[in-house]
Amino acid sequence: MTPIVLMLPAYNEEKALPPLLERARRALAGRTYRVVVVDDGSDDETARVAAECARVMPLTVVRRARNGGLGAAMATGLEYVRSNVGPDFALMTMDGDNTQDPAVIPAMVERLDRGADLVVASRFVAGGAMVGVPWERRLLSGGARLLFGRLLGVQGVSDYTCGYRAYRMGLVQSMARRFRPLVRARGFAVMAELLAKAAAEGARCEEVPLVLRYDLKPGRSKLRVLPTLAEYARVLLLARVDVIRTAPGRSRAEYASG
Repeated sequence: MTPIVLMLPAYNEEKALPPLLERARRALAGRTYRVVVVDDGSDDETARVAAECARVMPLTVVRRARNGGLGAAMATGLEYVRSNVGPDFALMTMDGDNTQDPAVIPAMVERLDRGADLVVASRFVAGGAMVGVPWERRLLSGGARLLFGRLLGVQGVSDYTCGYRAYRMGLVQSMARRFRPLVRARGFAVMAELLAKAAAEGARCEEVPLVLRYDLKPGRSKLRVLPTLAEYARVLLLARVDVIRTAPGRSRAEYASG
């Protein structure tokens, strides 16, 4: 079976991480896997509770000295994974707030094994849903779906902003070689940015259904609607500029093997 590295960016998630990591441990039982928790300058016990879980699972905590936002945490985590994980691994990214079910991981990795390069857990395909999500977040997600669908039009993708994804490591390495920096976004727009850059590399993208359980989130949302909308517009423009100014990426056949 394909080995997995699960990367979890986390900011002040001391309550959410223990149940999430236990669910992940059960979902990954019998597989070769590693977990990387990126503590984005939390001022609670996020790093400590994550480190305690290392007693029962292969887990590393990567700490950022200051809170920089989701984009900064993703950049730190991606750099760590690229330097410490072999090309045969599948990279899973997931929110650290316990709203996304790790039980979906095997289905996502199976899609990679069948030839996909990037798999998104989508709220917008048959079988997907959102439970307990505030109206402003629903509006933002739906608006981003329409905007990015029109401007990016990534084949096989309907959910452009969900952070629950599986990447072939060869794709991640190829993106990082082409785009420097790989991540420009500081906040939630990082997911649309990474998807745009993956599409520019010719990635074959697929989706599996996700039921987002916002009712399981122990804390308040860290997303601010208006700043996030502004960042979406800025990051989309920068991503398009990056795609234009860089040389064509390698073919899928070249990066599929890492």
